[in-house]
Amino acid sequence: MICLTILSQIMAGAQTTQNINIEKNSNVIYSLNQNGTTWYVGGDGPGNFTRIHKAIDAASEGDTIYVFNGSYNESFTIDKSIILRGEDKETTKIIGGWQFTIVVKSNNVIIHSFTIDNGWDSSDNKYFGISIGGDNTTVYDNILTNNTKGISLGFSNNHFIFNNTFHGNGIILSDSYNNDIRNNILNGKNLVYLEDASNKIIDPNTSQVILVNCTNITVSGLYLLKTNVGVQLLNTNNCHIFNNIISEGVSGISLTYSNSNIISGNNISFCKYEDGIHIDFSSSNNFINDNIIEFDDAEVVRKCFANSC
Repeated sequence: MICLTILSQIMAGAQTTQNINIEKNSNVIYSLNQNGTTWYVGGDGPGNFTRIHKAIDAASEGDTIYVFNGSYNESFTIDKSIILRGEDKETTKIIGGWQFTIVVKSNNVIIHSFTIDNGWDSSDNKYFGISIGGDNTTVYDNILTNNTKGISLGFSNNHFIFNNTFHGNGIILSDSYNNDIRNNILNGKNLVYLEDASNKIIDPNTSQVILVNCTNITVSGLYLLKTNVGVQLLNTNNCHIFNNIISEGVSGISLTYSNSNIISGNNISFCKYEDGIHIDFSSSNNFINDNIIEFDDAEVVRKCFANSC
């Protein structure tokens, strides 16, 4: 059960707001804003900021930044435990123009109700919508579009990612565990994240598959189009990935710390930035055969050992 309680009055300037709790599986994972301040960006209130990063600079731990409808052409880092809240996800837009639109470095950050778009830079090298490096981050009810990689979870844990809509990107992990990722839509289909699961068959009506600490999962008959990694395995063993079509993403299939998996009969094409099949770090005893891989800028199959490729 997901319980959201958000109590705040939208007033000009900075005001004290009441408590905000987010519950995960009926357990409060953290509580911010006990007696925090709300800072406003946009709108016409006296003293409101015009830039989000200026409000972040002014905020303290536990504060809320409320962003009124509008387009904000900026990229920024969140380095304190705050809530970043948009007025409406359809009309409150953060348009980045660098490798990262939002970088989260602090623990206990909440981001919700935005469109996050890295399309400000007209080059083809659009990158992360949200790059998360702090623990206990909650990201919900956002739209992520025009990003090479929508949300990146890097060497951090205990995240809650739900009710987001992705267009042409998705989620990617690097050594990230104990996450609750659910009810996300990518390209009109369900994005599937499983952790500590076994003996399951993935529904063909799926847009991306991420398996963490899993065993004996079957991924077959999927058409995975325009996602950052079609199928990602992290510390996952004895799975069967076969007869899938993966096209126009960043990478087709990625294995990290994953052993004794069978990858066969897949058709992988036009991975723009990385590899058709990427086998990373200490993965071993994986059986890979009869895959058809057409590539653009990427390697067909690359195997990396001990931090070097």
